Amino acid sequence: IVDREEKRCILRNRDKESKAWTLLQDSGFRRLLDRRIQGRDVEISARDLGGAVRELIKEGWAVRADGKQVHQPASMMFKVESGIDWFELHADIDFEGQTVRFPELLSALARGDSSIRLDDGSLGILPEEWIEQYGILAGIAVTDEDHLRFAPNQVALLDALLNSQEYVETDAKFDEIREKIRSFSGISIDKEPDGFEGDLRKYQLEGLGWLQFLQDFHFGGCLADDMGLGKTVQLLALLLRRKRARDEHL
Repeated sequence: IVDREEKRCILRNRDKESKAWTLLQDSGFRRLLDRRIQGRDVEISARDLGGAVRELIKEGWAVRADGKQVHQPASMMFKVESGIDWFELHADIDFEGQTVRFPELLSALARGDSSIRLDDGSLGILPEEWIEQYGILAGIAVTDEDHLRFAPNQVALLDALLNSQEYVETDAKFDEIREKIRSFSGISIDKEPDGFEGDLRKYQLEGLGWLQFLQDFHFGGCLADDMGLGKTVQLLALLLRRKRARDEHL
């Protein structure tokens, strides 16, 4: 190959060219018959692009799109903030200096995209395993502009997600409920609260245990039973237990 501008002659390495083309084909690229018509030598579907770029970068290729470097994710940082009856999950994904918010990432995964457009116009490549790890969250959590919102009864799910992450910041309220869930061994109340005038039957004590469980974990729930089986008395016992606990703390 003669480079007249640089006044040099480049000797082609046919063996390396052949191996490079084989790698392109194995990665999903297709050779075009006439470069003069298409203006390019190869093409690849958008869905196959992410996997192809990951493979090429792993083999030492410098990959560019629209004249700009294609980036792989470098790190993901999570932060949990507690509200009155919800938890907010904030996450920043770093693509070698370019940052993407978590809701934006989930939208791309929900569309089945293998890449995401970054603020500087370059492309960020989305790992295939992220679809399995995070794709379900878009349908479970409430998506806000820059975060996801989870209900208290989704703490176990959120904990499972964060457990495999390297950079996670949580607050005291989330840590408290998470520790309760991890140490939970079962529902057990064997007697009425002190000062309760009456005797609860076994199934009523079990119902009281469930109500106490919902209260301790800040979960929502509904006490449903046939008429005349003592729903009111179970609720009164719960209120008395709550009062006794509050008096002890005061």
